[in-house]
Amino acid sequence: MQLVRVATEVGEIHLAAGELAGRRPLAAVLAGYDQVIADIAPLTTRLADFDLVLGLLPGHGGAPIINRPTVEVCARGFTQALARALPGRRFWLVGNSLGGVIGMAMAGDPPPGMAGLVAIEPFLDGECWPLRRVLAVKPTRFSTTVFQGSYAHLVGRMRTRCTVLAGDRPLTSEPQPDLPSLLSASDRALIARHARLVDIPGGHDIAAAHPDLCARAVREALAA
Repeated sequence: MQLVRVATEVGEIHLAAGELAGRRPLAAVLAGYDQVIADIAPLTTRLADFDLVLGLLPGHGGAPIINRPTVEVCARGFTQALARALPGRRFWLVGNSLGGVIGMAMAGDPPPGMAGLVAIEPFLDGECWPLRRVLAVKPTRFSTTVFQGSYAHLVGRMRTRCTVLAGDRPLTSEPQPDLPSLLSASDRALIARHARLVDIPGGHDIAAAHPDLCARAVREALAA
């Protein structure tokens, strides 16, 4: 994939683009927290029949950090970057984990050509115990700008079609040994009122653990 640097009002956004022939469906994939191209490859290699553009989060995989990288700021940056990098192209946004939360924010004011969103295991509670556990081991600049507060308000604001892929091991109130979904039962109920909710076996890491099922669900969403 070829690196594309796009200047936006929030800073430089890095995209990795494959061969964009223009004859195939286009998917723009936003990786999650602490992910680089290789981490999302189990999913993207199974979407090889699509034109693909991969968005790297600020500070990930060589992408520069941006000032105060909140979900809303990142959404503005990727909205502008995709509009400038893909003029005239219709595309679906596929966001994994934090990429899915950013995708939900983008869906509230979608860029030209954005036909819909597939959010894979987004989270609505930025302070849920699985995220606290991860950040205790690997703190990040995102800790004080992203991993706090609630993102439930984004769900009802979405103006594009949306499918959410969720692990079927729901988030519990008390910590457990195995990583569950980052979506609680109430989160799932809220999402089901505004989007199509698809269960995938497992917890939060469904894109890596079940890339075939996730890729199939992406195709079904695009075909619906």
